[in-house]
Amino acid sequence: MMWFGAGTLALAGCADKFGATDCERGYRLAHEGDFAAAKKTLSRCLAAQDLSSSQKRSALIAQAWVHGNLDDELSAATTYDEALRIAPAADYREMINASVSYRYAKRYKDALQMNVAAAELDGGKYADSMMIQYQLGWSYQLNGEHELAVAAFTKGIPLQPDFAYALWRRALSYEALGRSEKAKADLLAASSLFLKGDLSKPLKPTLKRMHQEVADSYKRFGLQVPAPVASALLR
Repeated sequence: MMWFGAGTLALAGCADKFGATDCERGYRLAHEGDFAAAKKTLSRCLAAQDLSSSQKRSALIAQAWVHGNLDDELSAATTYDEALRIAPAADYREMINASVSYRYAKRYKDALQMNVAAAELDGGKYADSMMIQYQLGWSYQLNGEHELAVAAFTKGIPLQPDFAYALWRRALSYEALGRSEKAKADLLAASSLFLKGDLSKPLKPTLKRMHQEVADSYKRFGLQVPAPVASALLR
């Protein structure tokens, strides 16, 4: 699963545009969470010869989202590239989804560019949300711009104060900046919030790696790893 933006497929009303049955069915399967079937069906859709450029772009966006949910981030990133060559992103959710795939594909500058575009879209209309600020902060962090990362996380946290991962990521940037006390305070604040998360299901590889990073950061500061994180890593 792609973190945050993955939960939203930015194709509202798109099924109505699809002329091919495989396209319509693939889009529906994606929304139903049957990603393996959606991948095959959308592949048949994209092989059709009679798709308009807008139909092809919509199917590619859906397929990229499906790749991400199947933990195939490299395919997701290249599929987003193909879609965005037809027409640039004009929806902030699409920008966020693409940025997540670029980030997991280690294309950190491309991810940041998408996150900045999402924050600036329509005069910053969508910037005041945790989704935007968390993704923006994460991309700044991976590009080594930790002051900007802290600023983004700090802007987002009051909008969703129970989101443990934003506090944890801000702690990582505070740590990189040598502000150990602030980092430790964020880790302590995040500890109880992890207890509210649903970590009962086995984690996909990308999320398991991230939760291992969470555990490692607590260990570096001599803190107890939050119980849900520790138990999730055993599944």
